[in-house]
Amino acid sequence: MRLTALQELSLWGNPLLMPLRALNEAGLDMVLAYLAIFHSAQVSGSLDLRGMDLLRLPAEAELAPLREVFLGGNRFAALPAELCAAAGLTALDASQGKLQTVPPAVFEGLTNLRSLNLAGNRLKIVEATLGYLEVPPLSLPQLAVPALSVRRVDA
Repeated sequence: MRLTALQELSLWGNPLLMPLRALNEAGLDMVLAYLAIFHSAQVSGSLDLRGMDLLRLPAEAELAPLREVFLGGNRFAALPAELCAAAGLTALDASQGKLQTVPPAVFEGLTNLRSLNLAGNRLKIVEATLGYLEVPPLSLPQLAVPALSVRRVDA
């Protein structure tokens, strides 16, 4: 998305989830800074949405060309299913959030994923999720999980 000539944007009166209503109330400079995050991601291949208090992945996020996505510190209850569109993704950080589940379908197209950080969430069941991944033995030391079961899938 390129809005290089934009001089005025009004989002007033919309029940916004993303960007948050406060973003619109902060004014044009803040809205342009928000949109610049997504433009920068298309250039760099890295989308950083850490600590934005998000419940959902913003519609502005074009995931296909990305190599890295940082979603840590948000309020997602589950990893966004849209992530499966990021086939070139090599690193995904969704740490320090409120994740309770990780839908297995998220990983079906992520064959290049090398780094997955889910530390510091509310996950209780990991086996079914990671069963789709062919991974070396995992170290998940920061997950506060009462009964953690991780199953390795051998080729």
